[in-house]
Amino acid sequence: MSEETRKRPDISVVIAFYNRLDLLDRCLQSVLSQELPDGKSFEVIAVDNGSTDGTRERLAEYGDSIRLLDCATRGPSAARNTGIRAAQGDVVVFTDSDAVPEPNWLRNLTEPFGDSQTIGTGGRIEALVWERGVEMWFQMAGMLNQRKCFEGILCFPPYFATANTAWRRETLQAVGGFNEDIWWSEDCDLGWRIREKGGSIVYVDAAVIRHAHRNTIIGFMRQSMGYGEAAVRVFAAHRDKMGARYFIAWDSYAKFLFLPFRCLLTLIFAHNSFQRRAPFYEWLWRAANIYGNLRGSLRYRVLFIA
Repeated sequence: MSEETRKRPDISVVIAFYNRLDLLDRCLQSVLSQELPDGKSFEVIAVDNGSTDGTRERLAEYGDSIRLLDCATRGPSAARNTGIRAAQGDVVVFTDSDAVPEPNWLRNLTEPFGDSQTIGTGGRIEALVWERGVEMWFQMAGMLNQRKCFEGILCFPPYFATANTAWRRETLQAVGGFNEDIWWSEDCDLGWRIREKGGSIVYVDAAVIRHAHRNTIIGFMRQSMGYGEAAVRVFAAHRDKMGARYFIAWDSYAKFLFLPFRCLLTLIFAHNSFQRRAPFYEWLWRAANIYGNLRGSLRYRVLFIA
């Protein structure tokens, strides 16, 4: 066995970032502290997507403990594809720059790859902080519940968010990586294409990361609008697989129309301030999401409201 082969890592952890000076240190320290069994090794690839806040300069201080790459093409898909191309491990793991993995996260997330039939895994996503407001609603509503995503309850088709997922490198290469034209829900689009290849995809509840959810109303609504528009883009690309020219989730739309009445009822009967605000947060999320759906429907010339 050559020296080069012996040193090749088993796993590559890819973290794409843009202007994350306040968060990325915490993420990297958690990732670098992970341990793998049986002498396995991993590398950490941090991909800068054009940061201007000094994040790249700060990461240079990590030296050889990480591989720091640049991606001139804007967008998370392009940055992650840069990481995939550079990855040396047979398994490529993704997490977000605003996430903090718990101990044993990497070991648990990659353990199922011991089965040659496993092509992908996804782990649990919990809120880093959820003491009040939209952060608390996002956590309690389970908006990033990976188990529900995996079972197709929150979304269709089932997929894993890139905040906590791993794939065989050869599988990612076979489907051409992420679609660089998609900035939101790129992980959902990837899920469509990977499932066509076959193989086992596993949910790992013990592989936990803590994610910094949006903590302002504006950021919360922008996120929902982005998801809403991106969902149309993904549907337009894959609607032939669903056998549908358009899609309207009437039950979801009816629930949105009923939410103002829920808001009024909770103002009267709720026991605490969060219970009074929760339906309002849900209404804002759904309103922003539908707005994104409508904007995407016009942009991509296909009707999609979910």
